[in-house]
Amino acid sequence: LPAGWSIRGGGRYLVGPTANLAGAALGGVDLSGLDLTDVLFIGTNLATSDLTNANLTNANLTTANLNLATITGADLTGVVWNDTICPTGITQSTPCA
Repeated sequence: LPAGWSIRGGGRYLVGPTANLAGAALGGVDLSGLDLTDVLFIGTNLATSDLTNANLTNANLTTANLNLATITGADLTGVVWNDTICPTGITQSTPCA
């Protein structure tokens, strides 16, 4: 695998910077500490996932489900929020706090 990439979600998804994970089923998956810069998470299920200290710079989270996900310490610089379900369960188009 290229540096910074890994296989997650039961071996179904190649995850790393610029990955297209639109519509992926990543609920409950450990993505902590990964470089997810510029990743497309459009419509992705990330509910209960661990994104602790992940780099999500410029990621697109349009309509993604982050309900009960852990985003502590994640770099959320430039993230696209559009009808995103935040860890609190609230759908919003502004950054999840």
